[in-house]
Amino acid sequence: MPAPEWSNIRPAALVGDPVYSSEEGKNETGFCSMSLSFGVPLEHHKPDRKTDTLTLHSTLVYADHDPDTNMPGNEAVKDWAIKRRAAQWHKIVCRRPFMLYLCGGPGDGNNHRRIPGLNRWALDQGYQVLYVDYRGTGRSRPFIDNAHLSEIGSSPADRAAYLALFRQDNIARDLEAIRLCLIHPKNLVKWTLVGQSFGGWVALTYASFLPSSLAAIYLTAGLAPVGRSPRDVYTRLYRRVAERNEAYYRMFPDDVDLVRKIAVHLYYHAPGPITREDGGGYAYRVEGHKGKQRLTAQLFLTLGRCFGAMPTTSVSQTEEGEKLRPFHRVHALVQRMAADIASEGVLSEETVAEYVAMQTKAREGGPSCAGFRLHERPLYGVMHEAIYCHGPGVVAGWAARDVGRAYDSGEFSWLRNSFEGNPAKGGRLFFAGEMIFPSMLAAGGSSLRAFRDAAEVLAQKDDWPALYDEQQLSARNRVPMRAIAYKDDMYVDLDLSLETGAKIRKCVVVEAKEGWGHGAIKEADKSDQVLEMLFGSKTPSRR
Repeated sequence: MPAPEWSNIRPAALVGDPVYSSEEGKNETGFCSMSLSFGVPLEHHKPDRKTDTLTLHSTLVYADHDPDTNMPGNEAVKDWAIKRRAAQWHKIVCRRPFMLYLCGGPGDGNNHRRIPGLNRWALDQGYQVLYVDYRGTGRSRPFIDNAHLSEIGSSPADRAAYLALFRQDNIARDLEAIRLCLIHPKNLVKWTLVGQSFGGWVALTYASFLPSSLAAIYLTAGLAPVGRSPRDVYTRLYRRVAERNEAYYRMFPDDVDLVRKIAVHLYYHAPGPITREDGGGYAYRVEGHKGKQRLTAQLFLTLGRCFGAMPTTSVSQTEEGEKLRPFHRVHALVQRMAADIASEGVLSEETVAEYVAMQTKAREGGPSCAGFRLHERPLYGVMHEAIYCHGPGVVAGWAARDVGRAYDSGEFSWLRNSFEGNPAKGGRLFFAGEMIFPSMLAAGGSSLRAFRDAAEVLAQKDDWPALYDEQQLSARNRVPMRAIAYKDDMYVDLDLSLETGAKIRKCVVVEAKEGWGHGAIKEADKSDQVLEMLFGSKTPSRR
């Protein structure tokens, strides 16, 4: 029996009419899609109490076996078929078993077009695939900037209590409510979960408390560090990040001095106001978002997040191909910024715009070099350490900042808000990886002010609900689970992944090929290989 706080989940309500996407006909993409929206309570564990309702957006990808929608020439017939299909959506969802794709994050939308190979594979194996934008993300997002959050209560504590409801425990409850809504007398729905990165965190929470709802689980870079504290996790991850920085400086040794000069300029000489917490910086606007943000020294040194697309092999082994692009893009920006400072004493508007482009979206082709985009996905900033707080008594406490400050050889000393007299050998400053610091939220300006204040409260929260039932996972788990872990993963530590895999009954962990990174399943040249390794030669269970 589920724990009491998991036993009262009620079916979600279908909101509005399903929308069939006619532009995705079978001849173009090999699949059709339908948009479905569901209403769920903000707090599932309080079924008898009036609570806010959230609307969750989802997309169902399914095979089109009805010739009506592919008939050439007669547009009236096509329109009629589309309307009929929308009116009889429940017949479509009853055709096949469900695969539920859980994307990474926290804070990202769940685009059903992101991994075409997964859609093809699932449809060929007789599935339909459901993509749900988690609460507060993508088209399920209740706020665009801090305006909505500012209306939630009158204090940072009130807002923090609200944001605390957007972790993976309540995401799992949302997915269960959707499953209950889709159940039909002729269609007993059991999810087959496919989780990438943070999606694996969600999957393990689901398997802990509602295992009877699941047929099977497949994870790629998504074995959460069950039982490990945020400090444990970041102690491991900083080692991985340091390896990438070593590789970067081997490739571009002159950047040791250039990176330091840029950081010192941004901290001491940039035109913005100087504060002890986050330095000065260049104010800039991001198109479509309110308020000014700032390019500060600490924000500049978070560009290492994109190094996760690089393997840790030597320069000679990575001189060709797209894997070099993240290093080269950062190097090109470093050279441009250093040239501006040397010649003009300030950064040009064009150079700041180039930095903003790297922080807002990925370029076409090659691994993503996109930044944190906290102005677009604030949940990513405020919940990033909270996803490691696995139960009562575990405190985030800005663990990433504190672990970096204490890093043995000092290359992350800039987290102490000082850029002079660095004791690190050679005076190197290392770029940080996928770590969130309070200075990043501060640099977001007015658009993140409410989130910044709430994040300070969340960082000290010590009464988090349990995210996992270790006894259930280790002794009673009956859900078949297969997971891929990556040696060169800068975001999810391999050793901690193997440790978790060893704890879970019926879990098989496969180590990926040398040089494959965290997002290999999303890379066009690797996704089919990852899927073959993930699912093996046997067709997975479709109970």
